[in-house]
Amino acid sequence: EAKDADMLRLKLKVKGLGGGKVSLVVKKDNDDFATLTFDAGENYVSVNTAKVKNNRNKGIYGGELHIDEQLEAEIFIDHAMITVYINGSKTITAMVYSLGKDIEISYTGGGNFSADFELYQMKEI
Repeated sequence: EAKDADMLRLKLKVKGLGGGKVSLVVKKDNDDFATLTFDAGENYVSVNTAKVKNNRNKGIYGGELHIDEQLEAEIFIDHAMITVYINGSKTITAMVYSLGKDIEISYTGGGNFSADFELYQMKEI
């Protein structure tokens, strides 16, 4: 019998990013959240866990990533971590204990931005 594993898998495809920035906020509530940011203007990707309440190691994890007009990311969120695979060339993992499952996506910048995403709830085997 399959049970909820409390894991989400998000596939994100972005086009027309220009010099803009895409942010995903994964939250339990407005005071308890982590932010994943793809910044094409700064050529930087990061996971910020400073606002995750039950986290011992709070900080910003990321690095340089040249982002052209197109971005593909696969994001796994479970009870203990966020793992992000980006454009087949970069991986970021950040510990985020007891994080919620509400996801908000935002974009700042100009251009012809569009985003497609698929969200799956992973089941335990």
